Amino acid sequence: MQRGHLWLALRWLAVAAAVVAISVAVFELHRADIPKNALSLTQAEFLPSDADEPPGAGPWMPVDLPDDWRLRAGDARQGWYRFALHLNVPPNRLWGLYLPSLNMNAGAWLNGKLLGDGGRFTDPLARNWNRPLYFAIPNGLLQPGENTVYIRLATQPALSGLLGPVHLGPAADLQPVHARRLLLRYTLSQVIVIVLFAVGLFIAALWYQRRHDTLYLWFAVAMWVWGLHNLNFIAIDIALPARAWDWAMFVSLNAFAIVATLFVHRFLGLRRVRLERALFALGAALAVMLAVVDERAFYVLGARVGDTLTLLLGLYPVGLLLLHFWRSARLDVLLLLMSGMLLVVFGTHDLLVVNHVLSREDGFVMHYSAPLVLAVFAAILVRRFAAALNESEALNRELEQRIAAKTHELTRNYERLGMLQRQQVLAEERARIMRDMHDGMGGHLVSTLALVEGEHARPEAVREALRVALDDLRLMIDSMEDVGGDLTAVLGMLRERLEPRLRSARIRLRWRVGELPSVADFGPHKALQVLRIVQEAITNSLRHAGAGCITLCTGTATADGREGVFIEVQDDGAGVDAARPRGRGLDNMARRAHSIGARLSVDSDGDGTRVHLWLALTPCAAGNPPED
Repeated sequence: MQRGHLWLALRWLAVAAAVVAISVAVFELHRADIPKNALSLTQAEFLPSDADEPPGAGPWMPVDLPDDWRLRAGDARQGWYRFALHLNVPPNRLWGLYLPSLNMNAGAWLNGKLLGDGGRFTDPLARNWNRPLYFAIPNGLLQPGENTVYIRLATQPALSGLLGPVHLGPAADLQPVHARRLLLRYTLSQVIVIVLFAVGLFIAALWYQRRHDTLYLWFAVAMWVWGLHNLNFIAIDIALPARAWDWAMFVSLNAFAIVATLFVHRFLGLRRVRLERALFALGAALAVMLAVVDERAFYVLGARVGDTLTLLLGLYPVGLLLLHFWRSARLDVLLLLMSGMLLVVFGTHDLLVVNHVLSREDGFVMHYSAPLVLAVFAAILVRRFAAALNESEALNRELEQRIAAKTHELTRNYERLGMLQRQQVLAEERARIMRDMHDGMGGHLVSTLALVEGEHARPEAVREALRVALDDLRLMIDSMEDVGGDLTAVLGMLRERLEPRLRSARIRLRWRVGELPSVADFGPHKALQVLRIVQEAITNSLRHAGAGCITLCTGTATADGREGVFIEVQDDGAGVDAARPRGRGLDNMARRAHSIGARLSVDSDGDGTRVHLWLALTPCAAGNPPED
């Protein structure tokens, strides 16, 4: 356990060291460089004046640069600086005038000639407080002997002016220094603002795809609010009055601290609704107060009270991150903690500048922590994406394994089910065969046995009984052939059995069987019953009709609105005597037809007997009652 805490402490110290190293590097890079081979003007005379041209006589007072107006009394908004410059030999190359630090706009004159300015001096004033100015000096303007440099400085609000040391020297030496400071203070600030808005838009798009995860929403809002505040570092000509612009800057900085707190709550999985509502109420109260107080109180309330409150609010989420890191040792919490610590360090620096503890000469640095914050959140997003992808792949592998196991189990179940079904079919087929043997050949054999055991058994009777039993056995064998519902094939097998017998009895068979549609559900049982019915009809013609010709024909017919096929056996015998009692043969035929859902009709007259059997093409329940 102690080793684990030691490891956490080492990681914490590493983060703290990284924050210190980054802070030192930023402070060092942000400090204004002193150009080589240049004259640094650090002593001047100052005159409060709103004149548009360099004033002449007046109560000029000596000042040292950097000169911060907040340290003097009065309500000056504009003033002039005068520098006396003595040259023994005028320069023979291009020179320039470099102002690394100022607040808020400046213009430069040399020997009564305007060198340039940073923009308009009317309200709203051009805002060059974060942009160094450089003015080229035309050849011949500098003279041997005495030269006078005037700097006009205007500021908003009153007494917020600042002018750092002014550098005069060769353009080849001043321009690289100016370009470097312009890049670090102004161009980099532009890039940061653009990136903040772009990243905010990208994260908002992610949130739109996952609207239940408000972590992304609050981070996007934080980036937008921070980007809005950082516009103050790059806006030169603003479209709003100065106070309205500064109100938006104060409120946006306070809103950033509040929204960042909500983001940290979501990141750590905390739900503190009352605290969040209190933070919104506090931010709204500060915004209203800033909107109603007078100008002097406005800047005191916004710059000192508001910025101090923002820093204190920022300490709360950093403390939460530190506590959760100590408990969980999560790397993403540690990374976010590092960016939060850097924000606090830079914010503390800026607060000390606002409260006159540190010089304003090198400006503010809090916005330079944005790249680290964005890099940390990008790392967290990448980690989350990688973790989600790994989890998805693991779930897919587990799902594939489960599917494979279930597939194997289902295959085995289907195999067992198929075996059970085959066993059931086999059992049903065995039962059917046993039943058919019992009803058909079994009965014939019993009758034959009774004939043999009788006292007056005649060989002809025994032979006929055995022939009938053998025919029934053959019918059973024929019915077991798989004909796929082809009734024509079934009748063809019967024809092979009957034709020799009919020829021996000198009876002609007229075969009028054509192709028939397949009968649905036409299995061995139905085939056997059809064969028995047809055989019984032909046997009756042989035994009782005295016929010379038997006709067997087939076709299609409709009965009760249903399509079907028919089999018809017709002889030219004497017919059935209506006075004779109905025999068991016709009853058996009717019973068999009923069992397979068929219709049977028997018509007889002096011209012969016709047996008509009709079967439906579609499956149906057991047929209607048969008709004889």
